[in-house]
Amino acid sequence: GRQLSYIRRELEESLNKNNSLAQLILKFYDEYAHEIRRHMNYEQQTLFPYVKSLLEGKPASDYNVETFSKHHGAADKQLRELKILIIKYLPQDGMHNNQLTATLHDIYENEEWLRQHALVEDHIFVPAIRRLERMVKHGEVTKNISKMVFKGGSKSTEMLSDREKEVIVALVQGMANKEIASHLNISVNTVITHRRNIARTLQIHSPA
Repeated sequence: GRQLSYIRRELEESLNKNNSLAQLILKFYDEYAHEIRRHMNYEQQTLFPYVKSLLEGKPASDYNVETFSKHHGAADKQLRELKILIIKYLPQDGMHNNQLTATLHDIYENEEWLRQHALVEDHIFVPAIRRLERMVKHGEVTKNISKMVFKGGSKSTEMLSDREKEVIVALVQGMANKEIASHLNISVNTVITHRRNIARTLQIHSPA
């Protein structure tokens, strides 16, 4: 945030505000800075609290990392246009030319920082959050299974049959459908039916 404000002051000092191209440069810069701040605020207000809740094992039910809205694309486009405008504007006056060239250098450095920020998010942070989500979801499923199998449900329609409990135990032991069928002396189709009923009762949405 401080860097964005510093570059804004540099631009003001090196541009003639009465020049229409200079006004356009400031407008483009303000839009770029707004996009970056919006992204950072989103992380602070939405993403980081979500990660904290994941670490505590109680994530928000209506959010996941796939809805993490990245704004790098829009910011990149604005930054490219801003740099082109500044290069076109570069004044003949040596002092102001040097000032604006130094500001352009700072903008390039800011761009590199943003690129690294995006790489860390895309290749480290987001994959780590996905892993946390899987762990928490697995924990929720495990709690569901424990509750249903060993304590029963609050309604009779939620309770698993003894046979379904046997199928779960066999699944946890790593048995395939054919092995479960042989172990319980039932058909493979019956095993598949039991698994479908178990998944529906426990609200499990994937084989994993």
